[in-house]
Amino acid sequence: MDIASQKIIIKNTKHFFKYQYDYYSSLANEANTIKGMKFSSTTVDSSPLQDAKEKMYLRIMDAQKIMKSVDDAINSCQNDIDHPYAKVLALKYIKLESTVYIINQIPFEKSSYFNRILPNALIEFANKFMVKELVNGVENIVDLTTASTGV
Repeated sequence: MDIASQKIIIKNTKHFFKYQYDYYSSLANEANTIKGMKFSSTTVDSSPLQDAKEKMYLRIMDAQKIMKSVDDAINSCQNDIDHPYAKVLALKYIKLESTVYIINQIPFEKSSYFNRILPNALIEFANKFMVKELVNGVENIVDLTTASTGV
């Protein structure tokens, strides 16, 4: 993989965690709320309200699949002493720990963390995330590996 492609993947993955992760997490957590919603009512099936309910339901179901894909992708990343990618991703993006805390949890110096560990973790996550989305049946795939993702 060339350096330009790596930079795009790293940028897209950082953007996903910074700007999209919380959105999908919040939307996925609404699943219990929407389960009680009645989709059949006295209105005509093709009414705007009916369509809006169905679209929202599908967005929530997709968000749940995306969140599962995030968890699956992180858990399938390397996590050994030389490649603590899963640990770094979980601490940084799921638990929102500080950089100082993360560096203290891994046997690497700050420069290695920023120049090698974090970039490699982001690249590995992006590739695994795409596969996990396909496996989990995500309807609207979030592709972190190409420049045309809209991120």
